[in-house]
Amino acid sequence: MGESPGSTDPESGEQRRGGLTRRRVIMTAAGVIATAAAVGVATRIPEWLEDEPTGEDLAADRIFDADINERGLSGYAKLIPDDNREGLGYHLVPDPVGGGRQVVRFTSQPGLTLGNEFPRSMVETEPIIKAAAHGNDNDVYFNGFSIYVLDDDFEQDTWITVFTGGYGPPANGASLLGLMLVRHPEGGLMLRMGDDPQLLGDTVRVPTGRWVGVIQAYKYAYESNGGWVEMWINTDGQWQEVQINGENQATLDVMRPGVTDGWYRDASVPASFSRIGVYGSRPYEAFFASHRIARSFDAADPLR
Repeated sequence: MGESPGSTDPESGEQRRGGLTRRRVIMTAAGVIATAAAVGVATRIPEWLEDEPTGEDLAADRIFDADINERGLSGYAKLIPDDNREGLGYHLVPDPVGGGRQVVRFTSQPGLTLGNEFPRSMVETEPIIKAAAHGNDNDVYFNGFSIYVLDDDFEQDTWITVFTGGYGPPANGASLLGLMLVRHPEGGLMLRMGDDPQLLGDTVRVPTGRWVGVIQAYKYAYESNGGWVEMWINTDGQWQEVQINGENQATLDVMRPGVTDGWYRDASVPASFSRIGVYGSRPYEAFFASHRIARSFDAADPLR
């Protein structure tokens, strides 16, 4: 699962971010730096140059919207490992904090596995994460989800994968974008990316018993093709930027180098897909309310 960070991209973050959306540019001025003692992350709050987008604007920017409250799991192409949309591991339930909406509870348990001994309960989109060879003009995605995790006493070596922004070709499985829950050295839970402890360090705390939003923005490319990743978390009503490998927007191989790298040259190699759910070293249970993939931060916001 682990991957190694790439070297520094000669382009600045602002240059790489230019043209990512039709209507939005993320400000990086010092005046938008926000404190984040509550979650312990180096952060800046995204500020927007223009007015709040309309519903039509958001819909136009969205590539995928699970819309779990309205459609349950029917928005997903595949359930792993069970093809029964009401079967083991997948439960449509009322929001645990109230409000009347429907969310999905993923439950992994012994025997609910696929390809190895680790229990899992996950869902997967159509193969929509594409490179330029597939007709995507800039390989850039904003991928957001909301998760509610339960109080649980993780052992030191416990890991639970809850999200991956790109799975399948060109990587042999998950790319660097996967996020997992692990135990924080001082207790409680935190996020780790790509199973590499150095990328996020021990700063990205995940509180239990409340809804948490996460957005990854990434150029889905090898380092040599300008690949990068950026991430935000929302634990208390405001978005805070997470540093990755010490940077707000890290230049990384978001796809494993040298593995089926014909993807950039051959459009017949399938595109990748995104996953949410629970998969890990022990049985676990978590709730998800939203999963959106878009061309802009606003349209991917899972807490809207």
